[in-house]
Amino acid sequence: MSNNTPLTKIHQSIILNNSHTGKRFDSAVTELFPDYSRAQIQKWIKDGCIKIDNKIQKPKYTVFGFETLDINIEILPTNEWIAEDIELDIVYEDDDIIVINKHANIVVHPGAGNPTGTISNALLNHSEKFQIIPRAGIVHRLDKDTTGLMVAAKTLIAYHSLVAQLSNRTVDRRYLAIVEGEIYEPGIINKPIGRSSTNRTKMAVTNNGKEAITEYTPLEIYDKYTLIECKLQTGRTHQIRVHMKSIKNPLLGDQTYNKGNKNFISISDETNEVINRFDRQALHAHILSFIHPVSQKTMSFKAPLPSDMLELKTTLQEETEYEDY
Repeated sequence: MSNNTPLTKIHQSIILNNSHTGKRFDSAVTELFPDYSRAQIQKWIKDGCIKIDNKIQKPKYTVFGFETLDINIEILPTNEWIAEDIELDIVYEDDDIIVINKHANIVVHPGAGNPTGTISNALLNHSEKFQIIPRAGIVHRLDKDTTGLMVAAKTLIAYHSLVAQLSNRTVDRRYLAIVEGEIYEPGIINKPIGRSSTNRTKMAVTNNGKEAITEYTPLEIYDKYTLIECKLQTGRTHQIRVHMKSIKNPLLGDQTYNKGNKNFISISDETNEVINRFDRQALHAHILSFIHPVSQKTMSFKAPLPSDMLELKTTLQEETEYEDY
């Protein structure tokens, strides 16, 4: 980032919560500003740029919880990612948050092999507010070829509120998926997920993994396939894809966990062609609900299936006499 990058002024009040109780003042602030060093934060505190209940306290002051942080600092934007003029499908936006409908074939964050052309780059171009928010305001991810709803924060207050809601499992995230096999009953998959021991680019159900819980409900049953709705209780990488594979119902089209689409004799050549042409996981985040960080009102959004997944669903419907749940 250039040394000529202008300073950004932050004037905000943030109410500490019970997770900060008993911690040092500087430790609590470090959790709120993870991209800045403890030394920088201690300097802000000593200079009176960050106060508690409008009083200057020492960095070692013990936080009781629910005090108000009064923040008046100047910082350089934390994100080294560049802003790019990439179109966003915006579902909702106000001064605090933005909800987008992510399309397929776009990565969320820059990384190895994808330094540009991501959702983060698009957000940085959309508003300068994202420059001072960790990870350009994004609090949860979707895989490159998964479509659907995402929320990003435009202020630090909104960012920490959404992170806390995700941690407390109060964000309602529901996905539509088309999986192999006919599923007739709802179920819950409670299996830990961690990095695969044989392929470090993949995830797997593993005893030393992190807790992962997925609820699934069949919506439409086709010949050899089922449309399901999945509700996440946790948010592990590739969670739905790994969990559904673990019960032998992998996602149709998944190039990582279900390579090689099958041709079924009972299915017409035309339908098999549509199935084999679908070269991404059939997964779409269609419902997203959370508490607005400022208004405290429940916000709920729904995104229709993208055209390619809708074509797949329609083709399977026409092929099969199915039962609607």
